[in-house]
Amino acid sequence: MKKTLFFLYLIGFFSVAHAGYEEGMAAYEKGNFETALNELRPLAEQGDMLAQNSLAGVYANERGAARDYKQAIEWYRKAAEQGYVVAQYNLGLMYANGWGVSRDDRQALEWYRKAAEQGLATAQYSLAWMYEYRRDTVRDDRQAVEWYRKAAQQGDILAQYNLASRYEKGRGVLQDSALAAQWYRKAAEQGYVWAQHRLGGMYERGDGIPRNESEAINWYLKAAEKGFAFAQYDAGVMHAEGRGVSVDYKQAATWYQKAAEQGHGLAQYNLGVLYEQGRGVTQNATQAIEWYRKAVQRGEAAAGINLGLMYLNGESGVVQNDKDAMYWFRQAAELGDASAQYNLGIMYANGRGAPQDDMQAVEWYRKAAQQSQPAAQNNLGLMIAQGRGVTRDDEQAIIWYRKAAEQGHAAAQNNLGFMYEEGRGVGKDYRQVLAWYRKAAEQGNVMAQHNLAELYANGRNVPPDHQQAALWYRKAAEQGDELARQRLMKITEKRGTSR
Repeated sequence: MKKTLFFLYLIGFFSVAHAGYEEGMAAYEKGNFETALNELRPLAEQGDMLAQNSLAGVYANERGAARDYKQAIEWYRKAAEQGYVVAQYNLGLMYANGWGVSRDDRQALEWYRKAAEQGLATAQYSLAWMYEYRRDTVRDDRQAVEWYRKAAQQGDILAQYNLASRYEKGRGVLQDSALAAQWYRKAAEQGYVWAQHRLGGMYERGDGIPRNESEAINWYLKAAEKGFAFAQYDAGVMHAEGRGVSVDYKQAATWYQKAAEQGHGLAQYNLGVLYEQGRGVTQNATQAIEWYRKAVQRGEAAAGINLGLMYLNGESGVVQNDKDAMYWFRQAAELGDASAQYNLGIMYANGRGAPQDDMQAVEWYRKAAQQSQPAAQNNLGLMIAQGRGVTRDDEQAIIWYRKAAEQGHAAAQNNLGFMYEEGRGVGKDYRQVLAWYRKAAEQGNVMAQHNLAELYANGRNVPPDHQQAALWYRKAAEQGDELARQRLMKITEKRGTSR
């Protein structure tokens, strides 16, 4: 976490303000650094630790025309060695950032601790942060929690937030969502947007506090109105989905726009969806494409898929263009999105947007299949079973069909049934044939309905059952299977003749 220079003029620490001190500080506030130095230096040289700290601050402050970190270090050290708490903190800060000295986490830790033990909340927070993130020494979660707690109890916002985060994640403490919510609330009530956003999320999920979407949107809006992009995005989602508020796509678009303009990828994607669909905004393909493009640049693969589909199908006023569709599918696929990898495989397999290339199709199907994308698993199985772009291997085909079939993919269930019926890659097993054809047929797969009807009609390792055959031929025929319609007519005629 980046730290900024911090030095305080705590006149209240002393009963008497020395002559010249107020003049020096007044000059500093007016930007008259030379006068400030001239007023503060004599007091500092007399050993006045308040003046020493302030003199160091003038040297260190970046507004000073004659900034001199080495002088700042010297005077901070003089005040710190007299036990002045703010100077101890400031000296630790100089060591932590390597200002005027080589960066030295151990020295920073030592001076932060001196100030922290005197009760300075900012030093306690910084000490905790060093224990959590320090670079040159061993981290210590227990010490981090202890010092975050001390600072948090004094009202330090960042300490309250970090302590809440540790309770939420169970880092250095037992995980306790209720305590996390309590500390997030303390920081949120002081206006810290990160805490307001996290508290909103806990209300949305019912994590550590009763689920309350009205409270969730309330906290999101507090942070969103201060320009916090993550909260603006979540406020958009809540308005779009009618959670905690009435569905209001116009408000959703407003909040998505604010977050999108700050570079929030999901907000850019969702804003693109609203423009594509004309929800809450006037439908505008140009705007949809612009926001989708921005979202892809932010790593949102779904935006690439939507762009690909717009160009592939010529949707929403976009001129159909296979090459552009393939380009955007590739962008999303290279981001690791399984659906995009599957779509890219289809483009190569069918020669759309590029010359037909079975090897490329297999490569992209495999990438998607390895991410458990069922349609890709089925298509990979099919390519392997047919020896397209890869050596034919029925046993491998079975493996991929089964993976997809067990996820409920109807075409894979039908294909797996076919492999069992033909004895390809497995021994023939009509119990498996019947089981897999039925699973697929019951999901409406027309090929499986036809195949199941054939089993019953011909009595292939099942008792002939013309009623069941007619049932499944009819279902297939209703989906446009002409051969099934003809078979159904024959069965119907035979049954009529037999009567």
